[in-house]
Amino acid sequence: METTRRCRECGVVITGHSRREFCRYCKRIVLKQNAQQKKDSSKRTVGSVDTCRVCGIEYTVRSGNQRYCSECAAQVARQRSYMQAQKVSEQREKRRKEREQRINGDRISAIS
Repeated sequence: METTRRCRECGVVITGHSRREFCRYCKRIVLKQNAQQKKDSSKRTVGSVDTCRVCGIEYTVRSGNQRYCSECAAQVARQRSYMQAQKVSEQREKRRKEREQRINGDRISAIS
């Protein structure tokens, strides 16, 4: 399902999959950054200092999978929860419409 969103990096309007967060140009940059961070993440240990992926401030690592400072982690969790709830709602609505079309289509074919 295609939706219209804004790129998280540059703010350009993009259309595409509902999970798409970046335009094609920023995606390349982000993928390179993620690859570099993945290389560097193996050097990361609990208690070391790392940079938040959202706001860029430094925080103390409390878990091996931690990517965000405590303020941004809550914000990202809310955003993901909202997006998941929206996706489920859209899927339910789509199934409801399909069900109605099948029911209405069956009635029409039974009459004629």
